Amino acid sequence: MVDDYGPIGKGASEARSVLAENGEEYIIKGPSLVPEHPTVGANEWIAARLAEALGLPILDHRILTMGGELFFASAWMQKPSFYPAIDAEIFQRCENRDRIYGVVIFDCWFINQDRHGANLVVRHSRNGNHLMILNDHSHLLVSPLGPQKSEDLMGHLNDPPSRFIRLPFIRDGITNPSEIRAVLDQIEALSDTQIRAAVNSTPVKLLSVAEQGIYGDFLVERRACLREVMHHGSAAFPNLEGTI
Repeated sequence: MVDDYGPIGKGASEARSVLAENGEEYIIKGPSLVPEHPTVGANEWIAARLAEALGLPILDHRILTMGGELFFASAWMQKPSFYPAIDAEIFQRCENRDRIYGVVIFDCWFINQDRHGANLVVRHSRNGNHLMILNDHSHLLVSPLGPQKSEDLMGHLNDPPSRFIRLPFIRDGITNPSEIRAVLDQIEALSDTQIRAAVNSTPVKLLSVAEQGIYGDFLVERRACLREVMHHGSAAFPNLEGTI
């Protein structure tokens, strides 16, 4: 790390903006910034690795070191390049809004209760393109919003999708069961080895080896029952045209 610009001034993770030695600017999160949420960096890293494996649009990311501590880092977005919060009108402008099927099922897999309007970023390019990007995964899996101990994760294997949809226009936009099945196929195509490798790539300073094992077990088991969870929870999508 070359320079710490300080807190970004919002959010529960006490994130900071920094300049890294490669000359790029990032937003960083880590347990040293929020000791009461020790899995914050691990949650971000594992979610980013598996979202990337599924081809979901996410910001560039890496692990950075500052003052001897490790942090999850995601690319800094200049304010003119994105909307601070998504709404129904902005969502309809997105060329990739069909990705919302992947977002919803990903959030259900990761028991993410924090996909509010500011955690689904829309960037606009100089050519007028509007592209939706997944952002901020600090409060999924073990977090202040969900199970607060890793040993409690397995009690959430069958949590329904309704718990993980906070935006009404996102819920109402889920209409095509074949799109849901296609995303489920993608997730089920990930091998146990791929899932565990993503988890185990987390530095032990961010997630202990024992906790890595629990996270891996949960994500593998949750993936195995995810199709049934979505099927039984399909009432969460009032505009769904058929069965999952």
